[in-house]
Amino acid sequence: MPTVSSNVGGGITDSQLAIVNTNGTVINNYLGAGGGLFAQEQANSSIGYGWLTSLLPTLVVKGDNSGGVADSSNLQLTAQGIAQFPTLTNADLTNATPWHAYFTGGIGQLQSLVVGNGDNAPRGVLNDTVVLGGGFAGGGGVIVCGGPGQPPCVNVVPEPESLLLMLMALSGLALIRGSRSRKA
Repeated sequence: MPTVSSNVGGGITDSQLAIVNTNGTVINNYLGAGGGLFAQEQANSSIGYGWLTSLLPTLVVKGDNSGGVADSSNLQLTAQGIAQFPTLTNADLTNATPWHAYFTGGIGQLQSLVVGNGDNAPRGVLNDTVVLGGGFAGGGGVIVCGGPGQPPCVNVVPEPESLLLMLMALSGLALIRGSRSRKA
């Protein structure tokens, strides 16, 4: 899922993100069926990560637009992060790029793979999740309704037409992004 357009040219717009946000359950079912998703920065949109917070209502998304990140130069893999990315180092993460969002509150059955220093922690205290993960082979982690901090199990199976519409929308976004990349 691309970065929001307020942060990078050619990124996902708020109107496109609004469509994605209404399909949190469809995305969850896709992940539960073995699909994968990599979502980049959305905290610079007032509706960013709405699809995720619809599934995890106690999750709080923070970032640049919430007062700034105290220390964007210090990231650390958790034990789960090391298990999922055994060749990645803390130095690799820290030297890669500044980060723009972090998560507090309930992450449900997802895993905290990378932690960093959020706006309210003293410098050097790595207490906020910067990278969430789950759904890895053998690791579970799919967002499940009815779990702690997660929505009740109501209408969790999408209609086939909804799934088709969601897949078409995501395919269209990928084509638009690819078209813009080739023009650049």
